[in-house]
Amino acid sequence: MKFNTTTDITEAIELLPVNKGGSNQYTILFKKAVIEYLELNSITAIDLCSLTKLNISSVYKWKEQYMNGLYELDAVVAVSPRAKSSNHLILQKLKGELRTLTTKLELVDQCEKMGITVNIDSIQGANINLN
Repeated sequence: MKFNTTTDITEAIELLPVNKGGSNQYTILFKKAVIEYLELNSITAIDLCSLTKLNISSVYKWKEQYMNGLYELDAVVAVSPRAKSSNHLILQKLKGELRTLTTKLELVDQCEKMGITVNIDSIQGANINLN
């Protein structure tokens, strides 16, 4: 899905299913296309929302999810907001663990350059146990 104009977005909104509360059910592909439209065109999220009647907080949330790679999963399907939130929290935790491991590996590399043997499992916080 790709939008070339705000009219395309407005027309797509009219075709979306509506839940029991009367709200549109936006698909992952729709959200991704909106964010990509914003990135490729010189229009602000606020202006886009005023032209299309999209909710600005939803668009900002979609952009955050897009930037965090939540729309890049193969065969992605629409899931509940609760599941998306859980996935986001898991992703944030994994990114933190990756930063920690990257830091530990950099310390091991620095120690090896100085001729010191270090076990990566022995590195905890600022304390380094040298063997």
